[in-house]
Amino acid sequence: MEEYRSLAKPSHFRLFYLDPEPLDSQCISGRLVEYDIDDSLDYECLSYVWGTGGKNASISIDRDVLHITDSLRSALVHLRKTDDIRIIWIDQICIDQENLAERSQQVPHMKRIYERAQHDLVWLGESTYASTVAFDWFDVTFEAIRPGSKGKFSVTTDLLPVDSPDKHLPTTTQQLALREVFSFNPVWQRIWIVQEIILAKEVSLLSGNRALPLLSLELILKSASRQAEERIVQFFHIIYRLISIIDLRRQYNASSPEFSLTHLLVRSQHQKATDPRDNIYGLLGLTHNLGIVPDYEKSVSTVFYETTAFIIKQDKTLEFICFDQSEPQQQERLGLPSWVPDLSTYWRNTREYEHHPIFTAGTDSRRNDIPFSIIDQVLIAQGYLIDTIEPISPTPTVFEHYDASPIIQFISIIVGSRDYARQLMEKLQDLVFRMIPDRFKPDSSNVDAEASTTTQYDTTWRTLMRDRGISGERITDQEIPHLRIQFLEWCKKMSSGVDPLLGPGETDFMRVLESVFVFRSRIAVTRRLQMMVLVPKDADVEDEICVLRTADVPLVMRKISGDGDVVTCKRIGPAYVHGIMDGEAWRQEDMYPMRTYRIV
Repeated sequence: MEEYRSLAKPSHFRLFYLDPEPLDSQCISGRLVEYDIDDSLDYECLSYVWGTGGKNASISIDRDVLHITDSLRSALVHLRKTDDIRIIWIDQICIDQENLAERSQQVPHMKRIYERAQHDLVWLGESTYASTVAFDWFDVTFEAIRPGSKGKFSVTTDLLPVDSPDKHLPTTTQQLALREVFSFNPVWQRIWIVQEIILAKEVSLLSGNRALPLLSLELILKSASRQAEERIVQFFHIIYRLISIIDLRRQYNASSPEFSLTHLLVRSQHQKATDPRDNIYGLLGLTHNLGIVPDYEKSVSTVFYETTAFIIKQDKTLEFICFDQSEPQQQERLGLPSWVPDLSTYWRNTREYEHHPIFTAGTDSRRNDIPFSIIDQVLIAQGYLIDTIEPISPTPTVFEHYDASPIIQFISIIVGSRDYARQLMEKLQDLVFRMIPDRFKPDSSNVDAEASTTTQYDTTWRTLMRDRGISGERITDQEIPHLRIQFLEWCKKMSSGVDPLLGPGETDFMRVLESVFVFRSRIAVTRRLQMMVLVPKDADVEDEICVLRTADVPLVMRKISGDGDVVTCKRIGPAYVHGIMDGEAWRQEDMYPMRTYRIV
């Protein structure tokens, strides 16, 4: 269409009436009808991927031609009925995408549009071999479900019979198909899919002419617990993108109707948007009333800066800038201050922050003031100087952007064994062992004696693990003895050149170690206190480690100018400093001098 008719009121939106056509017809036509957002209507919504090929297809709307993407036209061919109209809300058709003002006006309506729709249809694309295998597996598996002994569906007793626990688990071929359809399909990478599925009353996944109700998957998740259903955890990981959204949908419906924006940004880090601003705008329908208004006339850097500033002011803490969030080079390309993350990139190593921060390095219970301000995009914050980085290890380069568990499982599925994955993990562990300065390693000839009698090297292994257990939570007193032994045994094997995975296999210590260093953390030693610490990959010699008040973890800073009480610097990233993670800095102010940091 050359031009959309302007909406009569800001509260209005359009619905697409898709005309019926014979099955073999290539004609797609319909009309747009304008309604008020408060009108009571029966309609469906479509979730899909625009694609990257441009608007090469066309349909007829109100006797005019509208150019659309090939992927949308493919979906419409399957969605149209033969004997009746179908009323659908589709962003590409119902919003004038060339009108930035209208886009800004319509995005806030999307929450109510999806909440009021009878159905959300998630288009996965045309039927493929993988989708056929995946949908067939679901059909057969759910046919096998029967009521449990207490009248409730049970994964263990119903889906996975005790006498044959693997009976309904997918084969290798089925696992590959499930992963391709429910994790690798581009639709799960869309930021908008999070809001669309969470808000919808009912959701169906469509591939060609096949349909799968999302409720089928929700039933499995509803009955499973991580403790009781160990055998199906790997299956869940195969479709982790979809599982993550289903989990958010369950939380949204069961408890508070809204999430914090920080929580959503962390949980949706695997989703992306063609327009980087939508990494924020695409989540606003699920958040508290933030006062952030979509405006597509603002630059990407302005949206990211304003969002970050809003979050830390609203939260009254600097926890948000403590994530290991983005590449400094990308921040510079966008013109962002170093304390403002690129919210369109993957946030490394954020699992432990999904629900709450587990450290309280800068939390000062004695004070209620807000020890930071923002002036001309400069973050001015009070903090404590901990130490300066002196020697620093090389950066591990086995993997770039993923945590260890998905890599191991994905590789083992592809090659049919864990051999290659084991080689990669062995290489990573060897690199880490060589990164540890000798004085922080136990004497390999005396490991057996040290295992039960000393805590001398506890700081070393707790630093390597960031003081987190396999669950991501803080290491407990009960866990310390067996983790200490696992570390000492690991050192003994590494010193003697023995494969650390031989014997009992991966220990909890090794699993956490891999998940930490797969993100390319580096080991450094501080100048004054001679502590072994973990720093981000972009840290360098002479960088300083500080604890900002209200920040949950220490941060590495690169000084630009200034000495004494006020310094201008750039934020490099979070650090782990054992013995400083629980407020020790402000309790020992005589040891750690207070400074004002001007972070640019």
